[in-house]
Amino acid sequence: NRFTGTLPTEVGELQAHTSSLYFELNRITGRLPSELGKLTGLPALWLQSNRLEFPFPDELFGMQNLSELRVSSMQTLKGPLPTEFGRMGSLANLCAPAAF
Repeated sequence: NRFTGTLPTEVGELQAHTSSLYFELNRITGRLPSELGKLTGLPALWLQSNRLEFPFPDELFGMQNLSELRVSSMQTLKGPLPTEFGRMGSLANLCAPAAF
């Protein structure tokens, strides 16, 4: 893929048709849309190697079925690891940048 720009808010409308989202190795920029949190049954979200920015939307941390989140290889994510990741009860695999 060679997706560029921001993720559209319409990504939240994929719920009925989506088992996992793999957006790694693209050129996605900016902040994640809060509508991503509508994908409540999503088990895996791969976003590594993009140019995303903090803060992540609160809705992301409410995704209780998300067991794998990959946000590594992004130089744009710096600072402490958000404590909100601790609210994600099903999160078993978090791949985060070494800068955290």
